[in-house]
Amino acid sequence: MMQQPKQSQCVSEEGPGGFQFYALAHGSGSRAVVADYGAHVVAWRDAAGRDLLYMSSQAIFADGKAIRGGIPLVFPQFGKGTLPSHGFARTSTWTYEGESVDDKGCVSVTFSLTSNENTLAMWPHKFEAKLTVSLSESLVLTMVVKNIDDKPFSFNSAFHTYFAVTDISAASVEGLKGVEYIDCLKNRERFKEDRRAVDCEEAMDRIYTQTPQKLVLFTGSDRTPLIIDKEGMSDSVVWNPWLEGATAFPDMANEEYRRMFCVESGNVATAITLQPG
Repeated sequence: MMQQPKQSQCVSEEGPGGFQFYALAHGSGSRAVVADYGAHVVAWRDAAGRDLLYMSSQAIFADGKAIRGGIPLVFPQFGKGTLPSHGFARTSTWTYEGESVDDKGCVSVTFSLTSNENTLAMWPHKFEAKLTVSLSESLVLTMVVKNIDDKPFSFNSAFHTYFAVTDISAASVEGLKGVEYIDCLKNRERFKEDRRAVDCEEAMDRIYTQTPQKLVLFTGSDRTPLIIDKEGMSDSVVWNPWLEGATAFPDMANEEYRRMFCVESGNVATAITLQPG
């Protein structure tokens, strides 16, 4: 059993797939692990030792494969389109830029991804992206995208967060009442949410547009609710594949859909356009 550190720190080591993993530890006892592959948060544990993110028991850690669980990064495309599903950021190896600990003990690690021969072949735009993961008693992800091309480009982005729940039947999200959403399982028809607590009783894939800054996720009756606080991201995606979806995934055990609930923050319904510079 790993002992809790007396102070905040970041330790790197080789992990599954040969990827480099960066383990962040905060003085409170909270922990997180980030891979350079996809700048992907693969684990987050609170000070009480509870895992807050779901990771598939059959997750594949290999070049060119998305990791099923944690927090995949969606960029520059959401869903299907001309690029690989959800873009190439989550299947690219990012460059480690450094780590730091501030005077309050918050430990951070930063990664970068710059357009290269492979990305330009798929998406002909020059860009620089940086992701900083900061751990204290909370977990904060900050993504910055810069246009270094000589022409504008547009993109979508999201944090495709797989939250761990005790059972999907006991999970719900509050803060979405009155918000319009696009139901991706009903021909992308638009509806307005009329429930105070949005739960999941079947396969769900909804893009809630122009959502409040804060949502509350109830992950189980015996667990403290999680506050999802976002800035610069207009939308929230709520997703669970249910049994029929899980059985179609080679990297997810059939019944594991009961242990996860994706509540994603992003710019999904409307793309962001960046001018040069």
